[in-house]
Amino acid sequence: LFIVSEAERTEGLAREKCLRELAKQLQARQVVQLVLELDVNHVARDKRVLTQEILRLSLSDQVQFQHATSGQQQLLWVPDARGWIRTRGGEWARSLSQFRVTTIYCD
Repeated sequence: LFIVSEAERTEGLAREKCLRELAKQLQARQVVQLVLELDVNHVARDKRVLTQEILRLSLSDQVQFQHATSGQQQLLWVPDARGWIRTRGGEWARSLSQFRVTTIYCD
């Protein structure tokens, strides 16, 4: 018997929905390497969802994905740094405003 709390179920479903939406956004791209931050609670589901979507969208020759820690892939620091900068404000936040950031909401 495996029991999942409401919070875990909600987080897992939200993550699944976001991954599916992300896969749809990849259709227009040529070759993509996705690196997801490693969270052992989500690896199996992430792999299942992304594999299904990549196959469904016929993107298997264009899209690859992997899970990594921030120590293995330093670009995973960017979202945390961006959040810190936005909270901090000042000159850093003004500098950050020059970058184009697209946010996809998964309701």
